[in-house]
Amino acid sequence: MNVFNALNQFSAAVLNKVKSSQLFDEAKALYDAGNFKAALPLMKESAEKGSSNAMAHLGIMFMKGQGVPADWAMASELLKMTIEVENYQGKYFTGTMIKSNLGLIYGIGGYGLRRDLHQARHYLQEAVDEGDQRSEEVLKMVINKKGVFGQKEQPRPEIRW
Repeated sequence: MNVFNALNQFSAAVLNKVKSSQLFDEAKALYDAGNFKAALPLMKESAEKGSSNAMAHLGIMFMKGQGVPADWAMASELLKMTIEVENYQGKYFTGTMIKSNLGLIYGIGGYGLRRDLHQARHYLQEAVDEGDQRSEEVLKMVINKKGVFGQKEQPRPEIRW
């Protein structure tokens, strides 16, 4: 009897993975076409079924306000979950890029995310350690409190990515 239960669980897991992949492909096509509102529910369902690519895209969507109001607190949670999934190195976004973006949004703060320069330095340093030169420049600004990183936290104007 235990063998049949194990086979049923395995079959369900495989079907879930296939469904997640199909949902992501459909959501990604809508995302690429700029139809973020239509992509959102499919991306969400795919992420709930375990797609790290969908988690990454959702995080970016919340970060940029694509199809949803910008919510950096939600973006940070989704992006952190993404890089925790099997040492994420995705097809569309790299783990290094995600860490760089996490460092940036923690360093700036706003859109529901409290500025946290310690977290900003942590994620930027990880991106630098992985060879990201852009993060190295931003990390220097955070450490030296230059530009936006030296200002008081304030409501964010629209940020162009």
